[in-house]
Amino acid sequence: MRDDEHSGGSVEVPTPETIEQIHDMVLADRRLKVREIVKAIGVSHGSMVSIMKDHLGMRKLSTRCGDLAHLKCRLSKAVVWHKRFVTYLRKRTPARRKPEATIT
Repeated sequence: MRDDEHSGGSVEVPTPETIEQIHDMVLADRRLKVREIVKAIGVSHGSMVSIMKDHLGMRKLSTRCGDLAHLKCRLSKAVVWHKRFVTYLRKRTPARRKPEATIT
């Protein structure tokens, strides 16, 4: 039986070696971008994503949300913003007078 020419792209089947390479690269540096791994290994972007998702059980995490140092930075910026906002409100809000004591 002969395989005839057909339209469409070639089908890439992930080999265990490719899956292992991707797994090792991600474990070595979790901040690698998908396109960097694609360039290093030579698989398509779609294959790379499906290998990570289907074969390795990994999902995309944004480093902005997952990085502890980034969270600390965001928290400190929020605290600074809050302090400035409270100071702003105190300056803009008229001071309340305490009711004067009445002598009877």
